[in-house]
Amino acid sequence: MTVMASIRSRLPSRNWSIFLGTTSLLTVAGCYDKYELRKVRQELDDRAAVLRNEVMQPKDIARKIRVFVAPTHWGRYWFKEYIKPVFDSAALDYEICEPKVSGQVRDTVRELLWTGKDEQRARDQQRYRYDPHAPPAFILDRPKFDSGEGLVAVGPNAWREVLRGLRDRCLAERPPPPPPPPATLELDAATTTDGEKKTDEKKEKDKGVAAPLEYSGANLPSFPLPPVGFISGRNQSGWTGFPRRIYGWFNERHTAREIGEEALRVAFGRVRPFERVADPALGAADIYVHDDWEDVHKEIVKEVEVEPWLAEKLWVYE
Repeated sequence: MTVMASIRSRLPSRNWSIFLGTTSLLTVAGCYDKYELRKVRQELDDRAAVLRNEVMQPKDIARKIRVFVAPTHWGRYWFKEYIKPVFDSAALDYEICEPKVSGQVRDTVRELLWTGKDEQRARDQQRYRYDPHAPPAFILDRPKFDSGEGLVAVGPNAWREVLRGLRDRCLAERPPPPPPPPATLELDAATTTDGEKKTDEKKEKDKGVAAPLEYSGANLPSFPLPPVGFISGRNQSGWTGFPRRIYGWFNERHTAREIGEEALRVAFGRVRPFERVADPALGAADIYVHDDWEDVHKEIVKEVEVEPWLAEKLWVYE
């Protein structure tokens, strides 16, 4: 037996060679991506160390932002893996709002800013009396609304809901609460069936919620609005997102760098004027709408038109 024949007899078959070669290639690609991912995260951590090493005075309060995460599995995963480490490294205080259905982000932003408007009116009516013996209470008595607390949206759907909530709040007043149902003292009303009660309650509820908002430029607030920020988010759920997930298994370092850079912009707090045409269209290619959504939820994530007088008061993290 020649030497070549002896070597050939010890080599695996053609099918085994294909299997071992493919498995080795995928393993090497995955290990290399994890190695580069650790380097990217370390680089982002070193850049964010400038913020966490800043010296603060005893009366200073850490800068705070509100993060609105899209109600999907990938939204939670991206925040945990790519955004949260950057915010933690920068010693940035943040509050997470993760809605369950479409429309809750808009309602949260709208209610938050309406609360700020009510606090502004209360401060205008309140007269301050100086008391030299009273300790400073501005640290504990923190208002619910602070124009310095930025609003950050993770994903295009959350971004459009944030803009829609800002628009509703600035150009409309808080609608009055629906009137309570009239009290019924008749004995027959107490003997109605449960089905009739539920139907009447639903009609009364729908009648009170359906009141439309009246938009007007005269409702613009006199105080500055909080800066807004957009962090990319691509829907990777379902069969249409499966190719992206396969690509992401071996290129997670690129995703971490892209999302980490956007998170660093928010952490450093540098802002620029709001561009009325380009900024509302951020992430338009990644908008997702489910077929089983109601028409009201589909309407919320449609394109938002920001009025010029509102765009002049908005700032975006860059």
